[in-house]
Amino acid sequence: MNDRASALQRLTRDAAAVASATASSLPDETASEDVHPSKAYGGLWSRRDIAHTVEFRPLEPTAVAEAMEYGYLARVQWNAAAGVITLRYQPLGVTVTIQGIGLFDLKERLRQHLVTWIQEQGGDPIQIQAGRQGLGREFIWVQRIRVEEQPATE
Repeated sequence: MNDRASALQRLTRDAAAVASATASSLPDETASEDVHPSKAYGGLWSRRDIAHTVEFRPLEPTAVAEAMEYGYLARVQWNAAAGVITLRYQPLGVTVTIQGIGLFDLKERLRQHLVTWIQEQGGDPIQIQAGRQGLGREFIWVQRIRVEEQPATE
């Protein structure tokens, strides 16, 4: 075997060894997508990652879920007194309003592009009470999600 073929064979063997070692060690670090204990949202828990889209999932199973790219998110507004997060996708002419209880952490994660989906949970007071008791300080409840398109102006 000539030197060139021998070097190519070693390079291929070494690359395969590195790839298998990397593949076996990476899943723990890169499998950072998780669900918040409230089941209100899921996302990336590692701050070195960012999500590209966020999906808004309605409570009604027959309703359409929508996903928006973070690249179009121009503004994140927070009304703590009303428990409302407003996301303005100005280039798309879309406003998403999220209303609920304990949404501060969700707002911060949205602002940092760490949320991949948000689930509408409704306003049932019995479920809200049970959630508060079970989760304590980590209680987050998404009562409503509204996606509204603004009419195009010419």
